[in-house]
Amino acid sequence: MRKIVFLVLGVFVLISCKSKKSTTHVAHSKSDYEKVNTFKKFKKIQDNIKQDFTSVVLESDVDYSGPGMKQKVHAEIRLLRDQKIHITLRYFGITMAKAIMTPDEVSYYEKLGSTYYQGDYSSISEWMGIPLDFFKIQNIILGNTIEEISEENYSFEQLTDKIRLTEKESIAINHIFEFNLSDMLLKEQQFVQSKWKREMIVSYDEREYAMDSVNVLLPKKIKIVATQDTQAYQIGLRHNSIELNKEISYAFKVPEGYKKIELK
Repeated sequence: MRKIVFLVLGVFVLISCKSKKSTTHVAHSKSDYEKVNTFKKFKKIQDNIKQDFTSVVLESDVDYSGPGMKQKVHAEIRLLRDQKIHITLRYFGITMAKAIMTPDEVSYYEKLGSTYYQGDYSSISEWMGIPLDFFKIQNIILGNTIEEISEENYSFEQLTDKIRLTEKESIAINHIFEFNLSDMLLKEQQFVQSKWKREMIVSYDEREYAMDSVNVLLPKKIKIVATQDTQAYQIGLRHNSIELNKEISYAFKVPEGYKKIELK
């Protein structure tokens, strides 16, 4: 259950830079998109994607599969932009685990083993074998590229139905971002660590307007496939509801008597 919590939050992210852009869709004509044949034109459209909400609540069905394990749970994800991510996992309506993340700290507990963890991102990064931070997880959830893109660092390629940006040079991790040509929204992001035989692909199959909004499009389906050597892990999230700017609580408290653990 412990690793499922972190996978739900997108902790198989394989990059080291952070971006704080959320997803508000600005309408363009079809002809605008057909003329996007250079990086500068593409970036101009991307720069019009602005933030206009402070929080989002996602009610999600989660399917997880890994070596020797399959599990389905329900997740409630509460995100206060750039400040907190609160997640509750339930199995047949029973709360099994909770976690909260801030830019500085991660706290988590699971009922099955009556254990909890509290610390910064360095221990989790070491445990998972990849660098993590709050903003990477936030951007995965919101359907944004996790690294800020620039013409200096990325090559531009327009294909039949998508635009592909490929990192020109990489030290340890290679990044590839693909966008739908029809709406300029992120379709897939790939992260490859060839030296350690690690790869992750995050794909966004559908987008849906948030409740009470006419312009905020967020991912309805997120699929994360992570491989290392011959082992593969897959997690799929399907959001049943998306609500913006709702007055909610982010309270988190570890139950008494739980044992603190170290990630090894």
